[in-house]
Amino acid sequence: MNSAIFILEDEVDYLDTLKLIVSNAGYQAFGAVNLSDGLRAVDERTFPVALVDINLKYGDPSNRDGVTFLDRLMALDEGTRAVVLSTNPQPQLAAELIAEHGAVGYLDKNLVGEDIKVVTERIESELSQSKIRRFGRADSATGYFERLDESWITNVLAMMRPTGGFEALKGFLNSFCGDLAPLLPPLANTKMLTVLTEQRVALAHFWSKGLGLPIAIAISDHELAAPPASGLEMTSFPVYQSAGLVGAVFTLTGVTRQEFRKD
Repeated sequence: MNSAIFILEDEVDYLDTLKLIVSNAGYQAFGAVNLSDGLRAVDERTFPVALVDINLKYGDPSNRDGVTFLDRLMALDEGTRAVVLSTNPQPQLAAELIAEHGAVGYLDKNLVGEDIKVVTERIESELSQSKIRRFGRADSATGYFERLDESWITNVLAMMRPTGGFEALKGFLNSFCGDLAPLLPPLANTKMLTVLTEQRVALAHFWSKGLGLPIAIAISDHELAAPPASGLEMTSFPVYQSAGLVGAVFTLTGVTRQEFRKD
């Protein structure tokens, strides 16, 4: 399960405090102190929950960079639940941010110093309601792959012959790709989905917003002791096995986020 929490907060000490609270609660904590770094972070990775300060410029009461960040989360439409951070919650502003900018509520900064459970309990509540939209308009990983290249699924079925056929492959991909998704294809599609017949390996290249990394998904009917192609490196992501299929994740070397689609 993706338990990465993002915090957008311009006060460095307060940001560090929140990150420590989040980490001690067993979650992955990520943060940024300004809008540009925040936008870059959500471009690279999907977060089930985000804590967002609206004013990101100390001394400028008119600053609303946090609203721009909320609007970007809305445009991405990945299911991130955004909670606004504020030292002075205002009912009218809260209603505006919820109705027009996709926030799900407020967290009073003043209460955090009094009881850290205010933060952890709110994160737990939002995580329980978070539903990351992993495969866009497709209802499954298989549907997503078919939209990209229907022949790839056909070739995988013909070469691997999973026990249970297409339905087994569908279940395999949904389970295996769940924590990797959302998956963004390369801008150049020539090497996005390939089948290495002699090695009995099917490869799919993506930017994984679940991991925040460029990856190659490898599907085979046997365990892979080494990367099946050049430009790949082993990762610590666990191997997944089901229906006679084996799934492994490799890191793509020498590529950047800019080489993949935006959303």
